[in-house]
Amino acid sequence: MSGSIPVDGDDVEIMSGWNMLLDIPETPKLNSLSINGRLAFIQREETPSIHVFTNNIFVRAGELLIGTAEEPFLGNAIITLTGDTESDTVNLGGTVEGGNKILAITNHVAIYGKPRTTMSRLLVSVYRDTDQIIVDPEVDWEAGDQIYLAPTNM
Repeated sequence: MSGSIPVDGDDVEIMSGWNMLLDIPETPKLNSLSINGRLAFIQREETPSIHVFTNNIFVRAGELLIGTAEEPFLGNAIITLTGDTESDTVNLGGTVEGGNKILAITNHVAIYGKPRTTMSRLLVSVYRDTDQIIVDPEVDWEAGDQIYLAPTNM
């Protein structure tokens, strides 16, 4: 990189030894993002959410950090892989083709978000065409969450 802010279509590499802080609400639509240093999502009051657009991300020798155990990222951290079937495939080394819409990790990724209690047990059996379920009241579900009920043979 030349020290300038990337634009749509750029191949971006976070070089070894670099510590890049990402605090903008939305990145340009990158061709690729290769991480050999450190890329950390930083939440600020004016940017509660961060959205990365790229065909692929390769965390090769570096780190991708979104929040920490002590300070989780409380906003929305969104990564949209924009590659399509016509895009070039990514060569992961030698003869290993990785595809064209990938998040490849060979080093370290840590993602810490808002702690939530998302699992529960049914308190009452549920049958086909039931329009409500009753679960333990301690769950931390929010509007828009998807619920999966695992079937049993009982």
